Amino acid sequence: MLALLPADRTIAAQHAWLSSLPPEGASAIVHRDTSHGAQMAEEQGVTVGALAAHGIVDHVVEERPDASAEAPAFCRRMAKAVEYELATRRSVPGAESTCWTC
Repeated sequence: MLALLPADRTIAAQHAWLSSLPPEGASAIVHRDTSHGAQMAEEQGVTVGALAAHGIVDHVVEERPDASAEAPAFCRRMAKAVEYELATRRSVPGAESTCWTC
């Protein structure tokens, strides 16, 4: 499996990661347990912070403390992030011809 992310602008949750192999899977291979998942994510550079630092993620949406613990509020913040990115894109010359529903 190969992780691909073809996008002009990328929004990610604060605790997101992007990898073809979950950090826990890498931990299971390297350490023979899954308890080193966070360490493996950092070492692989697949955390949202590393992805943002490399320009792969453009917009990070905060989780307070975890999206699953505050789903409605998190969804509202995510919607605002999408709205912001769409509004920013529409202000780019020539963006009017972009089909957002295609």
